Amino acid sequence: MVTLQAVSYMLPNGRFLLKDISLQLTQHEKLALLGANGSGKTTLLHLLAGVLQPTSGSIIWEPTPQPGEVQLLLQNPSFQTLGVTVRDELAFGQRLLNRDETTSELAIEHSLARLQIPANRELTQLSGGELQQVVAEAVRIVSPRLLLCDEPAMYLPPVRRKQLQDELFNDSYAIVWVTPSLSEALSFPRIIALHEGKIVFDGNGEVLQTMTESLRQWQFVVDEVDK
Repeated sequence: MVTLQAVSYMLPNGRFLLKDISLQLTQHEKLALLGANGSGKTTLLHLLAGVLQPTSGSIIWEPTPQPGEVQLLLQNPSFQTLGVTVRDELAFGQRLLNRDETTSELAIEHSLARLQIPANRELTQLSGGELQQVVAEAVRIVSPRLLLCDEPAMYLPPVRRKQLQDELFNDSYAIVWVTPSLSEALSFPRIIALHEGKIVFDGNGEVLQTMTESLRQWQFVVDEVDK
């Protein structure tokens, strides 16, 4: 679906946030992008989203994504809300993609049934967890090929965090899920670990857990348990 070939991203001051990143992401794949703060996780996500362009290297899509097919889900949902009410937020992406009224209305009603939050409820009246649910549903409703998740469960309690992850996993799109949490990353079939802007691991959790000294060096907590 998308291939990165020797991708680097450098700031104007000459400091590299990412250096020589090469990876391939296939259709429907679910992977965790693991790294400590400042390792380059969000920068890589923004390159995949097209928010940033690489300083060098290539990002090759097959086929080229159409509008709405690559979606970004942020850790703070208030940064990406565009509507006043729950229905407004769900409808925005449908209008942006010029979907016909019947198709859009069916999709919105299905989402409202899944959310169990009143359609006319104003977003300012929602709890943080409810707002994250609505924003995630607004992203899902446009049926993306790739969903880029920048620590979307950071502010949720553990039960709700797992519920959000399970809900997103039920759909067929590919997911890149950014996390600093080793325990959260281990629930994914594939983990890519970043350290100081470089890929230091690409594989499964079973192998990663055996690399105790490397995990400490990369500033991951080996026995991390989410609270």
